Amino acid sequence: MKSAARGTRTYRMAARAEAVAATRDRILDAARELYLQADFGDVALGSVAARAATTVQTILRHFGTKAGMIDALLEREAAQVRADRHALPAGDVEAIAAYLAEHYFADGDTVLRLLAAEHRSPVAAGAVAGGRRMHREWVAATFASWLEPLEPSARRRLYEQLVAATDVYTWKLMCRDGGLDPEQYRLAVGELLTAIRGAS
Repeated sequence: MKSAARGTRTYRMAARAEAVAATRDRILDAARELYLQADFGDVALGSVAARAATTVQTILRHFGTKAGMIDALLEREAAQVRADRHALPAGDVEAIAAYLAEHYFADGDTVLRLLAAEHRSPVAAGAVAGGRRMHREWVAATFASWLEPLEPSARRRLYEQLVAATDVYTWKLMCRDGGLDPEQYRLAVGELLTAIRGAS
């Protein structure tokens, strides 16, 4: 009997933990959907709660504050981007260009809004600093075979060129300002990376 009771308690605890995790994910999913459309400073917790079919009190119970919810969302998104980027074959221009096209057309506008908010929001500033660091580390790892054979000054130049070529601002210039569609951007960034490598 005691074993059965322990099993029942374990099952209930596991079910409760799953429900808590599901609610947390639903809140973060709702926040992400809203932040795809507006600056996170303009999105009220009530809007997030309504989209997530929950209450503001529940959001605060999970995250403490709106800033805490935003932090959790940014951490989750950064972890996913990091995993996606590091799954790419190192130095594979076609795979990298295809990924960047998919990623930036899905999330580039949100990243740009975050960048625009970095000087008026500590949360945004922290997220932007982390994103820049992650981008530069990814470039160094992904293009290591291009960089390592070069002497230091040439390596530094090539590294900065690769950082710029794969950056969200370059995507903005080509696509939001220049009007390239995803396929044309994919081709353009692939050609740019190939040209940069050839020049080194």
